[in-house]
Amino acid sequence: MNFDEAISMHTQWKTKLRALLNGQGTVDATTLSTDNACVLGKWIYEEGASHASHAEFRALKDAHAKFHRIAGAVAHKAQTDREAARKQLDSPEYQAASTATVSAITTLKKVIGK
Repeated sequence: MNFDEAISMHTQWKTKLRALLNGQGTVDATTLSTDNACVLGKWIYEEGASHASHAEFRALKDAHAKFHRIAGAVAHKAQTDREAARKQLDSPEYQAASTATVSAITTLKKVIGK
């Protein structure tokens, strides 16, 4: 796993969601809502599972899942109410979930030395 790339891909979600809200691009809301479809999620549930004994791994798994639930909710809401979806995207909840995920990736990277 290239954790730096995972951080970069993760932070691009806000840009993708903002584009969706501006009528540009598409996002599969159902897939986005799941935490095992992206590169990081696949790693967490496959190769990364070998690190499950680390509290930092569990923190990443939880933060990542929460982020996908929130981001998926934004994408679902965008289908019916773009203004409400904008508010969700700009909410402290979204920002906190995104920040927690990046922080958890960074911490696990330090712990497992990759």
